[in-house]
Amino acid sequence: MLLVSTVFRAGARHVARVALGFRFHGVPRESGSRARGGCVTRTIVRIPLPARVGAATVLAAIGLSVAMLTLGVVPVLAVALGLVLLPLLMMRAEAAASVVLVPAVLFEGTAGQLGGAPAFYQSLPVHSTPLEVLLVIALIAVLISSRQGARLRWPGPLTGPLVVLILATVSGMVIGVLNGVDKGLMLTSARTLLYLALVPLVVVNVWRTPRQIRHLLTAAAALIILKSALGIVSLRTGQSFQLQGTKFTYYEPVVNFLCMGYILFVLAAVLRRVRLPWWVLAGTVVVLMSLVLAYRRSFWIAAVLGFVLVLVMASGQTGRPLLLLACAVIGVAVYLTVVQGVVTEPQASGPLARRLASLNPNKLTTNPDDRYRLDERRNVLAELRDQPITGLGLANPWHARYPLPAEHVGGHDYVHFAALWFWLKLGLIGLIGYGALMIGAVSAARRVWIAHADPLLRSLGLAIGVTIVGLFVVETTATFTGANPRFTVIFGAVLGVLASVHLSLRDAAEGGG
Repeated sequence: MLLVSTVFRAGARHVARVALGFRFHGVPRESGSRARGGCVTRTIVRIPLPARVGAATVLAAIGLSVAMLTLGVVPVLAVALGLVLLPLLMMRAEAAASVVLVPAVLFEGTAGQLGGAPAFYQSLPVHSTPLEVLLVIALIAVLISSRQGARLRWPGPLTGPLVVLILATVSGMVIGVLNGVDKGLMLTSARTLLYLALVPLVVVNVWRTPRQIRHLLTAAAALIILKSALGIVSLRTGQSFQLQGTKFTYYEPVVNFLCMGYILFVLAAVLRRVRLPWWVLAGTVVVLMSLVLAYRRSFWIAAVLGFVLVLVMASGQTGRPLLLLACAVIGVAVYLTVVQGVVTEPQASGPLARRLASLNPNKLTTNPDDRYRLDERRNVLAELRDQPITGLGLANPWHARYPLPAEHVGGHDYVHFAALWFWLKLGLIGLIGYGALMIGAVSAARRVWIAHADPLLRSLGLAIGVTIVGLFVVETTATFTGANPRFTVIFGAVLGVLASVHLSLRDAAEGGG
């Protein structure tokens, strides 16, 4: 009730100041007709504030009741709640950005999913989604904060690659229109690509200082542990993702990507003797279990690669014996399971064993999914040979010139190779933008790892850089960046955090100079 009273009071003041032209702290003395014309104003001012708030509340209640009878209870309550929360979110950029990012993690996937989560991605009557509406609110909040004294910042060394991708998106839209594609599908693809530029802009302007980034990391760690735990619990409750009788924690890329980054960050911090909270260390077990029991084999490979890279870069001279031992163990395990076929289909009794068996290179041509990727790539390369500069444009499917073993759920508009997807959809400039973004992010992360004074943020820089390298490996078998809305939002947030940490290096140098 206090919140409602505050909102109505602020609204009444604003309306009175703009429309009626009176002041609350005394009425100016005037003479003649102007003084007589202001008697109504003085009468309104003399009405006690509680009476005015009460009258406004009654009128609002009557309006809500009539609207509920006409439109329904749920839509009206949702709109009313939005009108109350909207000013608060616009005045607090951190809250507005959090409302975008937290649901993008919690509402991802069929396993461990919260009730009502699918509605978060359904289209609204205005041809948008709740995710996009919240992102627009966060952008407005950032602009308001910039007008109030917080200088608007660009995402540092990632600004150039992101601008190139925006230009590539415009080019892809133009080529798509010229090729006569469906404009609705084209706009949907273009909006997803714009997340890649807008989310880093929001994050880099909301979480600016090392202290704010530490708070963000704490919240992110708790969120990842919670989401991982929900996935593990779903295995017991029967709500997990299933394929051919095998249950998995998560199929979707967002959770796998975050789990991989979490594990690599903890590993880097431990090797550099950075003190972490006990619950972060304990939560590593839950996160690791969620990743191991997930569906995506490519994230396993990326996680092992990231483990080795972090071990090499963070351990230093004292960690080389441990590195050699780890590489030997990994090499022997891969040799026994993949080359020698110790783990084969007849011997695979559990979900993990069956997934390991599918990594056998001899099975790539017999597995329909893996065989489809190879034949798809052959068709896509044929299209690119015909249109190497412009590509096909957004929402324009490629043609199957060569036979396919099966049809993929994504149809011919999807490509299981991110670099080829950007090239095919956005032309050569899209391929350049994607490569520049990945290389620029790894370069910025390396700079943070080498030069930052904060040991925790140094470990974060190393973990982000290695995770992006792992993501590039993952995206040789599937496309998530720019194609999957939720993943693009989360990846954009990671890029924003990296840019903010990198900018703190410049701020520290300017302060020291």
